[in-house]
Parts: sequence; structure tokens; C-alpha cells
Amino acid sequence: GSIFPLHQDELGPLDGLSHIEGDCLVVTDFQDAIARTMTVEADARYVDLMISRKLQETGEFDEPVTVITHWKKKRGKNVTDIFFTALRSKQYYHYLEMVAEHGDHLVLLPLQSVLLAMLQKYGKAQPVAIVFQHDRFADVLIGTRKKVWYANRVVAFDSSDEQMTALWETLRSDIASVGTEHRRPINHVYVADWIDSWGLPQWTDDDGPELIPVEK
Repeated sequence: GSIFPLHQDELGPLDGLSHIEGDCLVVTDFQDAIARTMTVEADARYVDLMISRKLQETGEFDEPVTVITHWKKKRGKNVTDIFFTALRSKQYYHYLEMVAEHGDHLVLLPLQSVLLAMLQKYGKAQPVAIVFQHDRFADVLIGTRKKVWYANRVVAFDSSDEQMTALWETLRSDIASVGTEHRRPINHVYVADWIDSWGLPQWTDDDGPELIPVEK
């Protein structure tokens, strides 16, 4: 719900996207969208439609859904792995209208595309976890350079020390579970922070993954 324009090396608040002037790049999490990985029994051409229907049938969305595909890979003839962002269609079209009505060049970039680029940069042959921690939220993406294993957003109830400690413990548990599921340990966690992020936790035990802050 917050917007921060970056001008050279300075960040500041902005009331709304309609106030943006000139050429710009808008990185967004699409507010109440969800980002997930899923294995779908369908031809790769129809996976997006199948996910849209499933999200409505399970009650996660009560209106038409648009699926933005970030990564897709066929596992078999009619089995496809996919990493996607799903959001309400009316919200998606609102963003498209904003792009169309902007007087200059406006490029819309999903936050998950940024995290995927980080995964492909740092993942290489070994699986890693990418974490973007901001306010009481943490977006996590796990996998290798060529395959996305897991995506989720962890949310704390508030920004108290206790809740932020619980948030990091939930992240650590999720990372360990994904490593166990794929039978490959995840030893490196690359963390991107934000102007309202909390400091990194102290994971000092020998079997814990290494937390690596990335350049701001």
C-alpha cells in the first residue's frame, strides 16, 4: 500500500501512481496478489486457465483472476511446473490502464520477476533461498538457477521484536522443509532489505544456513 519513488540516491513517499511524471519503471507486488509454485496436470498451454479456475473454486478469490506467469517448465506430456503471481483481474486491468494512460514510457515489473532474477543470479548449480524482508512481510523464493521450487509470503501480526523473531523462524523452517523435500540442503539465504526492514537474525548454530545480505 506504500509507494516510494527513487530519484538518483533518494527515496521518498508518494501519494499515488498518477503523480508520476516522465519515463519510469514501476516495481509492484500488486498489493493483495499471491505468488506461488504449483504442479498442474494440464498441457502447458492451458495451465494459466486451470490455475485461475482452481483459485476461484477453492475460495482464495471470489472474482475473476489473472495469472502472470514468471517461470514454466513441462515435467511430462500433461504435467507442468509453474511459478506465478495471481491477482484480481479488475486490479490487473487497472494497472494496464495506468500504463496506457501514462504520458511517457512506464514499464510495469512484478516484484516476483525481480526475485526470480536474483534466484537466477545467485542460484547457479546449488539451491538457494532469496528473501525480501520489508516491514512485517518477507517474500521468499527457493530453487536453483534453472528451476523454482517454492514461493511464499510470510506475514507477522505486527512489527514487534517478538513477531519479527517469529517471522524469521518461520522462514527458516520453510527453507529447511523445502530442502528436505528436494533432498538437497539449502545453505545460503540471500536477503534483500528495504527502508523499513529489520536487522538480520543471529543464526549461529553449525547446521543453520548462512544469511547473506545483498547490495542495496
